[in-house]
Amino acid sequence: MSNARNGPDRYSLRMTLSLRLVQQALVLGETGNFARAAERLRITQPTLTRNIAALEARLGVRLFDRGRGGARPTVFGTALLERGHLLLRDAQALQSELQALAGLESGRLDIVAGPIRRGRSGGSGRGPPDHRAAAAARAR
Repeated sequence: MSNARNGPDRYSLRMTLSLRLVQQALVLGETGNFARAAERLRITQPTLTRNIAALEARLGVRLFDRGRGGARPTVFGTALLERGHLLLRDAQALQSELQALAGLESGRLDIVAGPIRRGRSGGSGRGPPDHRAAAAARAR
């Protein structure tokens, strides 16, 4: 399906990134160590290793060089880390906005006010004081 305005059916593309995997890659990039990243994410190190490998397989690129010195981002990993922060921030903002909208209720509010009575003495309790009447009474 193609649309002249929007190009090839842009909403039918299979999403290859999950926010959870991007978050895990970000933590790995920050710590540089699978064990510390897994601990911080509260998952096991083998789970993190499998998830990063799955992300790399989906993207078709190596995101991290692994070695004795830990996990260092490749050029692809660096790009993911830079854009991943923005992606997670925007996803969080979208979630907050949708939750705020879901919490709003719409309805109708009618406000009715009756006539205001002005008392001669200004202190009648029936409405705001009539300053002209009070000034005239003092002048007498």
